[in-house]
Amino acid sequence: MATHSAARRAHRGHAKPSSSVPTTQLPSGDLYLLHWRESVPLEETVEAFSSLVRAGKIRNWGVSNFDVADMEELIEVPGGEAVQTNQVLYNLTRRGIEFDLLPWCRKRALPGMAYSPIEHGRLLNHATLQKIAEQYDASPAQVALAWVLRQPGVVAIPKASNPEHVQENRAALAIHLTKNDLQALDREFPPPTKTGPAGDAIAPKQPPNVSRCERMPQRAVCGISSRSSASVAVPRATIRG
Repeated sequence: MATHSAARRAHRGHAKPSSSVPTTQLPSGDLYLLHWRESVPLEETVEAFSSLVRAGKIRNWGVSNFDVADMEELIEVPGGEAVQTNQVLYNLTRRGIEFDLLPWCRKRALPGMAYSPIEHGRLLNHATLQKIAEQYDASPAQVALAWVLRQPGVVAIPKASNPEHVQENRAALAIHLTKNDLQALDREFPPPTKTGPAGDAIAPKQPPNVSRCERMPQRAVCGISSRSSASVAVPRATIRG
C-alpha cells in the first residue's frame, strides 16, 4: 500500500500520524509519501518519517514532486538517505525528468515512480499512439504505459478501478517498442532540451479528453514495473553521495 502525506503533518520533529497513516488495526504501510515539500524544514519531515518507521506504522518512505535541487538537499539531511522513491509526473507529454532528474536517480539506484502515465487520458486519441497500438493489437493506453516502463528504474502507477483494468495495465509489460516506434514517438513528443520542475511538460499539450483510465493517480495503491506486475517502490540500497 502506498499513501501520501503532507509536510505540515510533521510538526517540530514529532510525528503526528494523520488519517492517512495506517492505524494499529491495520498492517503497516509499505510506503508513505511526502506529496509536496511545502514550508516545513526537511529535517523535521525526515525525523517524522523516521519516527513512524520506528513505531512500526510504515515500512518505507519517499517523496513526490522533488527536483534535483530538492533531492540533493534531502540526502544531506540526517536520515535523508533512507528515501525509497521520488514520485513525479512522467508521460510522453511530460518528459522534463529525463533531462537531469532521472539520470540523478539512476546514478543513486533510486526508483522513480511515474504518476499520470497516460496524461489523464489525453493521450488516447493521438494518431501515432493509435497506429502503434494497432501493430501490437493493444490499446493506446497500453502503448503509453509500455513507453514509460521501458525506462530502467521507473515504475508507473496508472489508475486501476477493477481487476480487469489491472490486467489491461499489466498487459503493457508484453509490449516491447521497437527503435522505429520510439523514434516515431520522439517526433511527436520531443525529449526535453532543458531542465524544469520535476516532471514538468517540455512538449506540446494534447487536446483535453479525459477518460476513465486516469483520473486519480495520487490514489493508486499499486504500480507496474518492468520486473513486476504489481510493485510500488522496492526497498533499495542506501543512497551514497
